[in-house]
Amino acid sequence: MTIQEHNQLNAQRMKALLRGNEIRTKRAQDKARVAHGQLSAAEILRHLPQHWKSAKLVDLLLLVPKVGQVKARRMAEAQGVTLRHHLDQITLAQRRRIAEELEAKGWTPREV
Repeated sequence: MTIQEHNQLNAQRMKALLRGNEIRTKRAQDKARVAHGQLSAAEILRHLPQHWKSAKLVDLLLLVPKVGQVKARRMAEAQGVTLRHHLDQITLAQRRRIAEELEAKGWTPREV
């Protein structure tokens, strides 16, 4: 490997690391907004922002108050997916039905 190839590889690696940090930061901001009732998991499921596409379903569902591993697993299984599916692997119809179930059970943001 030449020095030029090595430098190019390091530049690509740094770009990927920066992109990953940006995604994690945006996701953390959304998680804080969900915790404060300013955003709902149902909204994220319906509109699926770019920075949530690589997240797993379990990461989103466990943000919702009153939803633990068991309820999250039941919701996922009812739609034919697992908690380990990434959000971009789940169809729009499946995401919509999970969002509707969250709202039907009253697991939406509380008024702040």
